[in-house]
Formats: sequence, structure tokens, C-alpha cells
Amino acid sequence: LSTTGNVTGAWQTAEIGATQPTGNSAEPMYVRVTDSTGASATIASADAAITARATWQEWAIPYSSLSGVNLSRIQKLAIGVGSKTSPTAGGTGIVYIDDIGYGRPAAQ
Repeated sequence: LSTTGNVTGAWQTAEIGATQPTGNSAEPMYVRVTDSTGASATIASADAAITARATWQEWAIPYSSLSGVNLSRIQKLAIGVGSKTSPTAGGTGIVYIDDIGYGRPAAQ
């Protein structure tokens, strides 16, 4: 993930949407964010079966969940399915990822 131009201010939210056809194995998802020093944070979806949902699912991640990561120096964003710490083969299906965004919430 990189930015160009005059980007300033503190990031406050991240939104990750996952939409997929029916018939997928029910698995959790996770996001791992890594900065330029190698510091990282991994956030797991609260929905352990998010991949089995037949409709688009928004997943908003507060930047407060990324403590220890320098948000002005993000270098990598990884999105995974299943267990990050104990991966197992055998899941089936297709997952579409779109509308990855970052920034401040819209003014109310």
C-alpha cells in the first residue's frame, strides 16, 4: 500500500469487503498490516464463517486495532483465509475482495 501526493492526517478506519458466491467452505479471514520497520498487526474477522456468506460483507477495522504499526509507513497489506497460525489445506470456493479503502470517516 502506498500513497502519493500530499497525504496528511491520522488514519482512523479501514474497510474491507468480501463478497462471494454460495458454496464456499466456512472460514474466518484475517488482515495483516506491516510497516517499513517490519512491525505488524494481524486482525481476525469476528465472523468465523465470513467466507460462507452469500452477500457482500463489510469489515471495518478501527486503526486502534493496529497498535505498534506506524500507519504513515505501511508497506504491506495481506488478506488471508483460514487460520494464520495453524493453516490447513482443503477449503473450497472463491472469495472476491473489493473496495479496500482507508482514511477518515465521512463528516456527519
